[in-house]
Amino acid sequence: MGKSVTINCLGFAPTVDDLGKHSERVFFAMNRREIAQKREVARKDGLKIMYWTAQTGTGRRVLNGKEIEEDQNIEVSNIVQCPVCGGKGYNGKNKHIIKYRCPVCSGSGVTSKGYEKRWTVKQLEGMKRDSAEELRRELCRK
Repeated sequence: MGKSVTINCLGFAPTVDDLGKHSERVFFAMNRREIAQKREVARKDGLKIMYWTAQTGTGRRVLNGKEIEEDQNIEVSNIVQCPVCGGKGYNGKNKHIIKYRCPVCSGSGVTSKGYEKRWTVKQLEGMKRDSAEELRRELCRK
């Protein structure tokens, strides 16, 4: 059996499929940086997160001490465009394949200021080089 993991915050965005069936898409976040990233992912997918709910005490602190909080009330500061992928959310590879998402911004295109310092300069240069090489290939194909 696998182990269970409790996520601090869950965000919900209403969706409608091709048949007109209404449902909700769930976004998982552990902190405010991830909330900002999930907002951006939802925006790129044409969705809007309506509210967040906390599953833990840490989640309540992230949501300003509340159990349920509307998305627009959550203030997230120090968010910048990802310096590695340039805001694309992926390293120039196929953006629909999860293993090629930018590791710095988790595929969202935004991250907190200075978050890229978790990687060495050599690792970041390799990620940027891969991104630039793939972009060049895409432009040559067109």
